[in-house]
Amino acid sequence: MGEDQRDEKYSDREHGATAMEPIDRAIVAHVAHGLSNREIGESVHLAEATVAHRLGRVMRRCGARNRAHLVAVVLTGDRWTASADGPR
Repeated sequence: MGEDQRDEKYSDREHGATAMEPIDRAIVAHVAHGLSNREIGESVHLAEATVAHRLGRVMRRCGARNRAHLVAVVLTGDRWTASADGPR
């Protein structure tokens, strides 16, 4: 299964944060606590580059513009938070 297919399968814009893989939820939780990619990697036993890659993928799925926006989208479970235009 390619990354695009996984992105569709775990589309957080449609299914909320519950569609995230457990490691991605752990990474987002660490982001919410203000940890850097390096610190997150040390905590979850992943390379810093792997954390950055997974975090970027989660941000794309959620439509988040930055780390703070990602945390807001995941915590509220509000898919409209991800859109600059709001609900349609």
